[in-house]
Amino acid sequence: MSSVLLRYHKLHGFVRDPELATSGSACFDLRCYLGTRKNVDCVDDRGKKVLTPVIEGLVDSERCRYISVLPGHTAMIPTGIILDIPDGHVVKIYGRSGLSMRGLPLANSVGIIDSDYREEIFILLRNTKKSNEIIQHKKRVAQMSLEEVCAINLVEISDKPDRIGSRSGGFGSTGVN
Repeated sequence: MSSVLLRYHKLHGFVRDPELATSGSACFDLRCYLGTRKNVDCVDDRGKKVLTPVIEGLVDSERCRYISVLPGHTAMIPTGIILDIPDGHVVKIYGRSGLSMRGLPLANSVGIIDSDYREEIFILLRNTKKSNEIIQHKKRVAQMSLEEVCAINLVEISDKPDRIGSRSGGFGSTGVN
C-alpha cells in the first residue's frame, strides 16, 4: 500500500490532531473545536443564518463547552484544522454513524474539500430530530479520507448513448430487492 503525505495546521495549540481510532480505521476522526468562540454559525429550517451561542455547563455530569442545535437547524462545526491537500487529491468528509443515529447527519451527505482550499475545515451537521441536540467541544464530529482524483476530459456527444445489456427503464428501474 502506498502512502501520501497530508499536512495539516492547527489554528490553536489545544486543537486535537486528526486521528485513526483503530489500526484498521479507513478514515481520520475530526473533532469539534469551540475554543474561545462565543457563537457558532447555523442556518435555520428556512435558510436564514443565525448565531448559536457556545454554552459552558454540565453535560452528562461533565463540565464542558457545547452548543445546542435546534430542530431543523444546520450547524457549521469548527475543527480548528487547515489541510494542505496535495495536488491531484481530494479530502472527503463523512458522517459518523453514531451521530447520524442521534439525528445529526452531515447536511451535505459527503463533504468535498478541494486541494486548493486553505481555510479552516467546518463540518455541517443538521439536526433532524424534534428536540435540541448537544455538540460538545473536542468530541468527534466527522471522518475524513484522502483520495486520488483522476483527470477527466468531459466530452459532449450529440447522440444519446446506446443501451448496454438488457436493462430497460431509468431511475429506480432495478427495484428495491
